[in-house]
Amino acid sequence: MKAISIAYEISVNLCDAASLRAHGFDHVNYIAIGEVCGLGKLFGLKKQEIEHAISIAVIPNISLRQTRAGELSMWKGAAAANSSRNALFAVSLAQYGMSGPYEPFVGEMGFFKQLLGSIGFDDKTLESLFKLEPPKRILDTHIKFYPVEYHAQSAVDIVKELSKYIKSPDDIDSITIETFKAAYEIIAKDKEKWEPKTKETADHSLQYISIVGLIDGDVTKYSFSKKRISDEKIKEILKRKVQLKESEELTKGYPDGIPNRITLKTKDGKIFTKEVRYPKGHAKNPMSDEEVIAKFKRCTQDILNQNDQDKLIDAVFNIEKFNDIDDLLKLTWL
Repeated sequence: MKAISIAYEISVNLCDAASLRAHGFDHVNYIAIGEVCGLGKLFGLKKQEIEHAISIAVIPNISLRQTRAGELSMWKGAAAANSSRNALFAVSLAQYGMSGPYEPFVGEMGFFKQLLGSIGFDDKTLESLFKLEPPKRILDTHIKFYPVEYHAQSAVDIVKELSKYIKSPDDIDSITIETFKAAYEIIAKDKEKWEPKTKETADHSLQYISIVGLIDGDVTKYSFSKKRISDEKIKEILKRKVQLKESEELTKGYPDGIPNRITLKTKDGKIFTKEVRYPKGHAKNPMSDEEVIAKFKRCTQDILNQNDQDKLIDAVFNIEKFNDIDDLLKLTWL
């Protein structure tokens, strides 16, 4: 539990210190650093060994933001896991005496100069680490309630509500989606987001997510099947009836919230507008245990029977009773 808390504390604070996305690099570079720190604690590495492990995890494995630009591939879903794998490999090497490149952050060709450029790094966000304050940043993280990119979570909350005002796609006269700058840049601006061809692009398209959710009254993993993505009615609506724009007002509400606003105009001339700032699963609108369990069951229904699901749920909620973590992990083996 300490290792998990440390990994989150490091990763989340680093994200606040400087934006890698702004320079074309992926945030999973920070995940690798946090994972090394957590694993270093778990494996009992010495300070110098952890330092070398961080360098080995970062310098040879810089991840580019192209993973999440334009048409998205299956690799998008593996990028964070790959950084964790790199972290584990780095810790294993350092544990047996392998040294990593020196000055990985402040060196002439290091992390700060190559990845962050002129924006720099805000050391103030790391003060809690310097002071060795108890970790708490894991409580600032969010859980996805829907299977879509996080900045679209509030949009799904909105269209589920607006869907009650239409009986069929033909009832839609127009849709106006207003969003904040980060969401616009990540899941809206690319031309591929207007006509997604892959699951990964579709679940990272604010406009596609909004339309399929409005028509179906919900967004599930089936919303991103090949059949649904290729639906001609959805394509027509995206092409002819959707307006999407960045709102300065909504941008000011981020990152405190995930503010999206959607206006639906129906064929009979009625107009409905709804805004959501803190979607279900946000740290300021957390999911209940029951909701998390329900999501787990939905996600595993094709690979675990109900009995195995219940065993694993019970084990996780009583993890303190395990003397050996292997006993817990055996419940996940398929």
